[in-house]
Amino acid sequence: ESDVVTRAVRVLQTGTPELVRYGIADDSELAVGLTCAELGVWVEPWRAPGAWGAVRAALAAHAPVVLAVRLAPGGGTDAALAADGTLLGDVEGVVAEAARGMLGSRAVSVLALGDAPDAGTVFFEAFPRPDRLVVHGGTHVAIALARMAKQVGMDVTVIDARSAYLSRERFP
Repeated sequence: ESDVVTRAVRVLQTGTPELVRYGIADDSELAVGLTCAELGVWVEPWRAPGAWGAVRAALAAHAPVVLAVRLAPGGGTDAALAADGTLLGDVEGVVAEAARGMLGSRAVSVLALGDAPDAGTVFFEAFPRPDRLVVHGGTHVAIALARMAKQVGMDVTVIDARSAYLSRERFP
């Protein structure tokens, strides 16, 4: 963690994002590394919403969206693909095609844009629409179930013909 913090401070000072890779450390006790895996960490300064704004709007509207962030070379160029096919950002055809293939999933992926070292790498994160839970009957069990489902991010609908059971006090 301390190495990531050090790099984050440098990124904030220079404005240049970094992709940092950590792997299994060598035999030296002082090496920065992991004990059993490899991990890539993208460190970038926060920018004014571009694609992030589209992602936030889609999530607020409970619509699926895919975020694409160019990691290298240069890094920081981002794009978003909305459920209606709208693409915000300047991306190549292969990036848009990969994003379309992920739309509606929970996939996370990294795409190398070629074999050359300077060809580029793009990180994708797909945000699906929230799962939906429909509860038939506004009973005491439905109150607990609806509360738990909301806590894990689900869209909840409670159906009951008895209006007294569907009050805002019972189901906020």
